Amino acid sequence: MRLRTRLLGGIAATLLLQIAMTGSFTLTYFLVKTRSTLQTDLSADWDHARAYIEELKHGLVTQVYQLAFFLRQEPAASAPSESLRGTLRYFISLTNADRIVLIDDNGVILADEKAGIAGTKDDLPIAYLRPRDFLFPRTLFISVKDPGPTSHLYLVTGSPVPKKDGGQRHLYLVTDIDSGVADAIREKTGTEVRFFAGRTPVLSAETWEPLRTDEPLKAQTIRLGDTAYRVFSRAISADVPDKVYLVAIRSLLAEGLYVRSVIISYVTAFLVTLVASVFVAAGVTGLVISPFTRLSHWLHRYMDTGTVSGLDIRSRDEVGFLAETFHGMVSTLIREKQVITDQLDEISLLHGYNERIMNSIPAGIVVVDPVGTIEFCNTTFADLVECPARTLAGQKLASIMERRFSMRGGGPVASAFEFHGTAAPVLGETVVEGLKAEMPEGRGKDNARDAAVRQFTAKVSGISLSGGRRGALVVLEDVTASEQVWEKMIVADKVASLGILSAGVAHEINNPLGSILSHVDYLKAVEKEDGKRESLAWIENETNRIAALVRRIRAYSVPGGDHPGETADLNRAVRDTVEVLRFTLEKRSLALALDLDEPLPAVICPPDELKQVVLNLLLNAHEACREGGSIRVSTCRVANGASVANGANGANGVNGASGANGTYGGNGTNGSTLLKISDDGEGIAPGDLKNIFDPFFTTKKSRQGNGLGLSICWTIVKRAGGDIRVTSLPGRGTDVEVVLRCT
Repeated sequence: MRLRTRLLGGIAATLLLQIAMTGSFTLTYFLVKTRSTLQTDLSADWDHARAYIEELKHGLVTQVYQLAFFLRQEPAASAPSESLRGTLRYFISLTNADRIVLIDDNGVILADEKAGIAGTKDDLPIAYLRPRDFLFPRTLFISVKDPGPTSHLYLVTGSPVPKKDGGQRHLYLVTDIDSGVADAIREKTGTEVRFFAGRTPVLSAETWEPLRTDEPLKAQTIRLGDTAYRVFSRAISADVPDKVYLVAIRSLLAEGLYVRSVIISYVTAFLVTLVASVFVAAGVTGLVISPFTRLSHWLHRYMDTGTVSGLDIRSRDEVGFLAETFHGMVSTLIREKQVITDQLDEISLLHGYNERIMNSIPAGIVVVDPVGTIEFCNTTFADLVECPARTLAGQKLASIMERRFSMRGGGPVASAFEFHGTAAPVLGETVVEGLKAEMPEGRGKDNARDAAVRQFTAKVSGISLSGGRRGALVVLEDVTASEQVWEKMIVADKVASLGILSAGVAHEINNPLGSILSHVDYLKAVEKEDGKRESLAWIENETNRIAALVRRIRAYSVPGGDHPGETADLNRAVRDTVEVLRFTLEKRSLALALDLDEPLPAVICPPDELKQVVLNLLLNAHEACREGGSIRVSTCRVANGASVANGANGANGVNGASGANGTYGGNGTNGSTLLKISDDGEGIAPGDLKNIFDPFFTTKKSRQGNGLGLSICWTIVKRAGGDIRVTSLPGRGTDVEVVLRCT
């Protein structure tokens, strides 16, 4: 919005506000005064109507007193009923009552005379006339609820009439409070009134809106049909449970017309004054802000063309001085803007570059202030603590680390990351080792090697922050892979040591076994009883079984020499290995099927290395199978020039072509023998197939394997000039095919 428009709007708004406030105050005062006057007039009308009611009640009391006095005199006191009715019919024409009722002590109606034609008015039930309410001359209101939305209201004046014999008669003057009474009040006082029993109108032909008759001191506005009325109500009697209310009403039509004409006059004067004020304000503002208008045009030219031109300010007053000064300041700012813009672009580029570098680093990086509050962290750290990076700023690093990490051995984590207002450390760095964290299932795992518990090392070093502060830089590095490699190297060393140890143990076992067999031979030679000789034969057989088992263990434990071209019997290697593993397989109820082609030529591979290959493959199949699974081992001769199981075409091969969803170690060879081991176990994920021959790679759970089995097999087979292929589908099992050259 332009300055001129704003200034003009401000002046116009000020004038408008002034006129509106003055006129509104005057109009409000007039309306309040008018309403107050109307309320005062309504109150006066109500007083006149109430005076009429009191006058009516006073007249009825006087009339009932006179009539009671007459009935106590002779001959009226002893007159028969017919004579009394004639007398009362005469008296009713002299009173304001609509009905005269005379009842004796026994409840017998002696006379019941009505004014006018009998039956033209609603009658008050005799049951409502209770002598105990009129033990002396008095007037009461009695309300009778109509089945419709109205009620009947009666003004009853009663008095006891003693008899000479000591009894009493009861005289009642009943006046129907109806439209006739309202008309009489209007004729005498000029006031329009209605009667209510509580909130129920009395014999009203109009449809009333809800009327708060219980708030008598407040003037109310109601609508009867299309006409609005102002009403004023107050209670005139508490004889009925909800009280009897007298309501004075006055039409608001004349008042509304008068108020409308005043408002129209006010609005017309307001609009005329406003238009005149706007024209005056427009001329004044145009003259005052002329220098700023020229300055605005100059700025628009600069924004459109990008060139800075001169500006002629003719006014020499304060406004002209401000415009000229502002022109000089803006010119300087424009020249410096480009320099600042270039610098900001460079800073923004460097900031984005640094941020991308920090987020691409595979280690968690955190910058904290002197009291350990996080000022920056990269996305790697945010992923490790499972919290968005934007919410970590301002939180204590110690509490975050304590919640997410734990120490190996159960030591406190937070104490290593609490700085208490001092730079930590000022020189050098501190290394916190032994941190570990449990990773959620499936989170951050590229392959099965990722452990559920990850190992971390934190390096804490001092760093300078803005404002001369000294903070700390924390680098959290995942060392799980290094720890796993180290653990597997230890396991491999243990395996090698165990092989040497088992060879020695087998040698030591052979010695007592030889002694046992010698004594068995002696006992068989000297023993004559058949039963004992059978027992000795059984001992000899079982001892020979132990000796054979020890020989097989020693054959696996003691490595053979490097004999190029050494051959082995593939079927025998399979049978010997199966015999060693038979107990292990039976323990898990695994079904083992052998399909060995006989005869087979010898294969070019050292026997102990061939047994090692078969052993590792059977162990892998055993560990992959579930309880009650099955393993199938088969051997056969491969025709010259054939390839193994479509291994010639595929992808993801290792050291050769591969078949579909599998890894193949090379092309088919001539004069070869095939060893195939199949299981119905868990299978291997397609993403892991390309890594299965890597040293220390394993898909087994923690501490179930060292990841060297398939790597050793691949090395032995390739060194013997053969090929190896693995085909697997997750959940459907694995097929391993080994091709070895024949002699």
